[in-house]
Amino acid sequence: MHGVAATAAIARGSLLLLLRRAATCEHEPGRWELPGGKLDIGETLPEAVAREVREETSMSITVGPPLKTWHFVRDQYWVTGVTFRCHSETRGLRLGSEHDQSRWLTTSEALELPLAESMREQILALCESSWGPS
Repeated sequence: MHGVAATAAIARGSLLLLLRRAATCEHEPGRWELPGGKLDIGETLPEAVAREVREETSMSITVGPPLKTWHFVRDQYWVTGVTFRCHSETRGLRLGSEHDQSRWLTTSEALELPLAESMREQILALCESSWGPS
């Protein structure tokens, strides 16, 4: 089976938003990730990432250009995803049940955390782009 997902690299100056998966998560609890998730039937990737960010953080975002395409295999599923550069003017956030902590970090700080599958390559793609200081 195959799935499609999208993640949001949300910028606030030179900082990046990461979320920690709650202990109750089935896959990789306690690991850090960019907000995002699976595409619903009938959605475009930008619509999916905006919806997922809203569900996970209560933030509204502006979805920018794609930054990175990535893949991983979990059990019987092959997942293909796209990371988008995003921006938000929303100052506060409220986490959904999938996450228990959020942090605004430089890319260097983010790479020090225990990251969920495929997150390292997405953050490294930011480092290689014109993201800003790490």
